[in-house]
Amino acid sequence: MNNQTEYQHYLSFIRDNFPQSAFLKTEEGLVRKLFTCIHNSLIISEIFSSIRSLDSVCIHLLADQKLIYLKTLYTLPTNDDFQFYSIMRANVENLLRILLSAFKPEITYQEIKETSFSKLNALLDMTYLNQKYKVELSDLYSYFGTFSKNIHRISSEQNTILFLKEMMNKTLEAKSLETKITSLEKIKNILIYVFLDIYKLKSGSFDTPQLSRLHSILGEAEYAKLPLFK
Repeated sequence: MNNQTEYQHYLSFIRDNFPQSAFLKTEEGLVRKLFTCIHNSLIISEIFSSIRSLDSVCIHLLADQKLIYLKTLYTLPTNDDFQFYSIMRANVENLLRILLSAFKPEITYQEIKETSFSKLNALLDMTYLNQKYKVELSDLYSYFGTFSKNIHRISSEQNTILFLKEMMNKTLEAKSLETKITSLEKIKNILIYVFLDIYKLKSGSFDTPQLSRLHSILGEAEYAKLPLFK
C-alpha cells in the first residue's frame, strides 16, 4: 500500500475510535506530514529488521522500534502529550541501543534492554561515533532530555477526569506539530544513515523488494544519497 492509502486508513481509524479528536479538525497538511514521517519510520524499521545479515539482538531491537512507531500513531489522536513524549523518549533510548549493539556483539537482548540511558551514553561515547557522528549523538541525548522535561512538566499538572475530554478536543497548535515533525525527521535520518554506515550495509544486503520499498518511501533524491551505493 502507498502512503496515501495508509493515510486514509489512519483517518478512518481516528474517526471510528476517536471521533472527538482535534486531529480531525486540524490543518490536513500538518497532520498528513506528521503521519507520513512516523509511518515511513515504521516501514524503515520493518525493512531493516528483515535484513538477514544482522544478528538477532539488532533484529529484535529494530522490531521494537517498529512497535514504538505504531504506538506513536495510536497515541496521537488522544492529543495526550504525556504519552507522546514518553513514547518518544523510549524511541530515542531504543535507537541508542540499536547503535550500541553494533559495537557490543556479545551483549544479549535482555542485557541491552536493561542498560540505562546514562550507561548507553557512556558506552557510545567510547566508540568512534563520538567523533564521526558527534552531532547526531548530541541531538539524540538532547531529545531524550527535552522529552523527559516535557513528561515531568505535564505530570505535575493538576487534572481531573473531565480533563481527558478537554485534552482530546484541545486545538492543536501548528508550532507544536511542526516541532514534533522536526524531531521525528531528525531521529528518522539518524536511524537510516548512521545505522547503514555502522553496520556496513550495502545494496547487496537487501533484496529487490526491500530496495524498492526504500525507494518508494524516500523518493529518488533521498534514495540516491544512501550510503548503500558508495
